[in-house]
Amino acid sequence: MDAWDSFTGEVEVCEGEGGWHTVAVPQELGTSFKDLPKGNFGYIAITARIASSEWETSFLPVGDGTYFLAIPAKVRKKQQIAPGDKVTVEFSFRGRPV
Repeated sequence: MDAWDSFTGEVEVCEGEGGWHTVAVPQELGTSFKDLPKGNFGYIAITARIASSEWETSFLPVGDGTYFLAIPAKVRKKQQIAPGDKVTVEFSFRGRPV
């Protein structure tokens, strides 16, 4: 697996039904993704890790060139993550040529 990169951000809850818990990818980091292979709708396949929780997911595009990561309920529960918490996200790209 590729080397892990990381960033720290604040957990936010999206408005609307379902209330996804997300963390924004820093804009300066997101701009470095422009040459990466993207899936349907601009998703970027990653393996994410917060503390001891690791899962396969994607960075999701916002539409303005920025990205976010949705944090699943099982990860939030295991790591006791709540809105407003600062989390460090480690990630590694999946499907990127080595």
